[in-house]
Amino acid sequence: MSDLVCPIASSQKKHPQATALRDEHSSTSYSELDSQVIQYCSVLAAAGVKRGDRAAIAETNRIELPAVLFAFFRMGVTACLLNTRQPEAILAQQVAFTRCKWLVNFDSHSKLPSTGTAAPLVLSPPGDPGPSGSRESQAMTIDQPATILFTSGSTGTPKAVLHTFGNHYYNALGSNETIVVEPGDRWLLSLPVYHVGGLAVLFRCFLAGATVVMADPGDDLAGLIDQHGITHVSLVATQLRRLLEQTADTLEQLRTLKAMLLGGGPIPEPLITRAGERDLPVYRSYGLTEMASQVSTSSRPDGTARVILPYREARIGKHNEVFVRGATRFAGYVQGDKLVQPFDDQGWFATGDTGYIENDGLFVTGRRDCMFVSGGENIHPEQIERVLDGIDGVSQSVVVGLADEEYGCRPVAFVRSVRSLSSNELTAALREQLPGYMIPAAYFPWPEHVPVSLKPDRSRFLRLAEDLSQKQ
Repeated sequence: MSDLVCPIASSQKKHPQATALRDEHSSTSYSELDSQVIQYCSVLAAAGVKRGDRAAIAETNRIELPAVLFAFFRMGVTACLLNTRQPEAILAQQVAFTRCKWLVNFDSHSKLPSTGTAAPLVLSPPGDPGPSGSRESQAMTIDQPATILFTSGSTGTPKAVLHTFGNHYYNALGSNETIVVEPGDRWLLSLPVYHVGGLAVLFRCFLAGATVVMADPGDDLAGLIDQHGITHVSLVATQLRRLLEQTADTLEQLRTLKAMLLGGGPIPEPLITRAGERDLPVYRSYGLTEMASQVSTSSRPDGTARVILPYREARIGKHNEVFVRGATRFAGYVQGDKLVQPFDDQGWFATGDTGYIENDGLFVTGRRDCMFVSGGENIHPEQIERVLDGIDGVSQSVVVGLADEEYGCRPVAFVRSVRSLSSNELTAALREQLPGYMIPAAYFPWPEHVPVSLKPDRSRFLRLAEDLSQKQ
């Protein structure tokens, strides 16, 4: 197994005084960050943490998190990053399901409930570095387990995805060869680290010697971009829409941007058009947790000329399904002590997404498991959602197929809007771009108890639609 040098250690040698991390209150150089990683390695070893252990972390994007993560990587410990928005009962189940030995927290009040099988591990911020002493090995093997991330569960039960260190390393390396990141650049971490798109930002920046600016997903993006001179940012469609609304009358706050990496789900074409009209450098991306983030990304800042990134491959199989493999493909799904590897004999993974390859670029049209048949017509709900989300006043939509005696299924839509929109207005706008069989039979308001998320749980929305239709 080949060795890879820790990106933090590598950048520390090349750019020791360059800023590695920054938040609202402080900044950390690469020299300081490397020392913090070493300190955490010592603290963890003293607590009894050993190579091969798994440690659960449920934390927001705080400035201590990267040093802890890379200390785990250097020690050969797998970090299980959990969604902080999940209920405690779900977190406890995920800790037990992944056989985590440790529950990590940065203060005495843990966000993770006791499971009876995992020991609490309270970590304080590192103090003065002092003498470095003996260093934990800076070399990691390509195949060593590094992280466990849960999929969004947008179409069912979330799966526990095991990545190797090499998966994250080569995903970042291929991304940096397409969207250049250099020392002095600042990437705003506006996605949570428990999402693969957030974690990928750390690897991209640390490989390049650039700065990660830590932020909470709910923070004022325009203000942070302006305040910190942000050059790169990763966004989902909802975040880009809010950013455009925030800066509708000025481009001044966005003047430093070199790249806006846009992904995480379907992207309405009108949104790309609005960004293009303001000459914003938007790079559209398709990726998935199982490929450690990106697979295909625009090679130009107008969202066009998509390319399959280095170190990964894609092909189209039966029923237009997208298959992927390469150095970034995950190791398998964790199920307790077992590792399920859903790959064919050539290493291809079936994504469940449908699409096509054109001019060496991968274009995704929807998901096979979301498709339903209405009156003999195949309907991909993402196609309807893209048009709905492009309507002025609509901030997010989810379309599901509701059982119907006459047609088998009919599309119905949940719509989150910033202003009052009647069913007739929505239907009129949709008829301009969609055939009649794709027009929703009903529109439901966005449920108050369901937050806006990167990838909504469609099975949950289908159950809600069934309940609402019975009450009508």
